[in-house]
Amino acid sequence: MKDKSGENGKVLYNQSIVNEIVDLALVETDGIYTLDLNNTNRKMVAKKRSGVKINFLENDVYVDVSVVVNSNFNVPNVACAIQENIKCRIESMTSYKVKEVNVNVLGVEFNQ
Repeated sequence: MKDKSGENGKVLYNQSIVNEIVDLALVETDGIYTLDLNNTNRKMVAKKRSGVKINFLENDVYVDVSVVVNSNFNVPNVACAIQENIKCRIESMTSYKVKEVNVNVLGVEFNQ
């Protein structure tokens, strides 16, 4: 758990909460390959097709994400959108500052 002290007391963030925020950002990013884009449980599918590693240093967050990109999308644009979405989500939902979001593209999935 991460401790955020303030004048009114402490706010504790469990690392799994930050993981869920990153998962949300990934689900909201178009171009990440999922097994079935029409799946109502898209979040679970996205988790299966991506890897996330989060490191904390003081009030800073460093995120490494591995994804497979859908061939119908521009890979650099998807990677940039991932970086922006993760940074925006974490910083708007917590008091952490995102220092780095590294995107590792594992491959491109070509639809049949």
